[in-house]
Amino acid sequence: MNRIEHSALAQAGELPAPTLLPSSWVGFRTLLYKEVLRFWKVAFQTIAAPVLTGVLYLLVFGHVLDQRVEAFAGVRYSAFLVPGLVMMSLLQNAFANSSSSLIQSKIMGNLVFVLLPPLSHLEFFAAYALSSVLRGSWSGSVYSQ
Repeated sequence: MNRIEHSALAQAGELPAPTLLPSSWVGFRTLLYKEVLRFWKVAFQTIAAPVLTGVLYLLVFGHVLDQRVEAFAGVRYSAFLVPGLVMMSLLQNAFANSSSSLIQSKIMGNLVFVLLPPLSHLEFFAAYALSSVLRGSWSGSVYSQ
């Protein structure tokens, strides 16, 4: 609806009720694309750091506790430890994506450029949440390979 149509409907008293959903998802797609590009640029941090952390946990705790602790009957401790390490990697990366993005934008002074466009709260939240889910899922799937 353009400005002329809006003013004509306002004069006639027939404005549509405001909706929670945005009329166009262009802002959402653009912000999501920006966030995905941001974590692709730091792909080494996204992949190498969680894999190295997980391997260190597995080496230390798996080596030290594998012979001494039996999580369940017939299940080695290292086999019990791996799914937890995958989830740890996934959750840490998902949280790190949104938090570091917002803090870096604030520190560098470009958060205002994210807040200036007419994005709804739903678009803003969904773009950051989905980019966090994508980064966490990507690092978790690479780690579990």
